[in-house]
Amino acid sequence: MAPEIVFSRLAKLPAGSVVLDPMSGSGTVLRAAAELGHDCTGCDLDPLAVLMARVWTTPINTKTLYKRADELVETARSTSAAQLPWINGCSETKDFVE
Repeated sequence: MAPEIVFSRLAKLPAGSVVLDPMSGSGTVLRAAAELGHDCTGCDLDPLAVLMARVWTTPINTKTLYKRADELVETARSTSAAQLPWINGCSETKDFVE
């Protein structure tokens, strides 16, 4: 669905409205409704669309995200035993990785 249609229609709803999207696809309506503070429910028969909608509408805790990213970087830095000649042999690539 074109986002312009979604945003213009949802913006006209009273605050806290209930939005039902029976063919939610990738979740554009659901995401926009949630961001505007509406309660929303959607469904779709396409498993890929359902997965996309779940990803698109799942809230992210940024503190947890940054913590996990820091842990990942630390793990990557401490696991430097791999010998990658295509990196070690190219100073530009090695500088980029560092």
